Amino acid sequence: MLLTIATTVLEADERLLRSIRSIKQTREQEHIISVAGDFRRARALLRTGGPGVRRLIEAPGASISEGFNECIRHSEGDLIWVLNSGDEEMDVEPLLRLLEQLPEIDFAVGAISYGGEVVRPKRNPGNRLSCLLHGMGFCHGAAVVRRAFHNRYGLYDPTYRICMDQDLFIRALWNGARVVTSSSCVARIEPAGNSGNPATRIQDLQRIMARYVPFPFPQLLAAKWRLANHVAEWLGGRH
Repeated sequence: MLLTIATTVLEADERLLRSIRSIKQTREQEHIISVAGDFRRARALLRTGGPGVRRLIEAPGASISEGFNECIRHSEGDLIWVLNSGDEEMDVEPLLRLLEQLPEIDFAVGAISYGGEVVRPKRNPGNRLSCLLHGMGFCHGAAVVRRAFHNRYGLYDPTYRICMDQDLFIRALWNGARVVTSSSCVARIEPAGNSGNPATRIQDLQRIMARYVPFPFPQLLAAKWRLANHVAEWLGGRH
């Protein structure tokens, strides 16, 4: 089975090279990279990237979600894994084996190393209500999906600034997607960028919940998350 690795960047830099060099070359795969910024600079930098089959796509001004979607549209793989620039593969093979062994499964999720700590998926990430109330408990870098997953459940919604992966996977689970988990650590995820902005994250999550649960539950949960964030910041400031 061919694996497509999808990465999107604004400007190609050493972080992208770090991701490329972490990817194992022991399987049939392609690496598609969408570039929103200087394409010629990216092409020159990629010459030093090492072995592997890579395709660069020009995506001027594209957002993160739009960049992912361009990679998926250009992909030829049976399986698709989104790996952010700066993130590194640890061992995605267990997820590939699960999807090969279980043809009825839509996607597989593993653990990640985030900020030096291992974050494992929930025992039942397919529980739709739990995903809405508490979040998915995994990010796109921890998941490998079949090509048919996007045919059935759509692509990333570019109107979300942070939680585009939560929107996609909750949408899929709400419509019957089947998932399997592995305790293996798939990737080392770099804590960086807008994903650490709690205010924007809460806004995105409230929008997602509003699609599936009635007023006032999204607003009440968003208020709870804001309070929890303020308490965490206050406790952190006391140390």
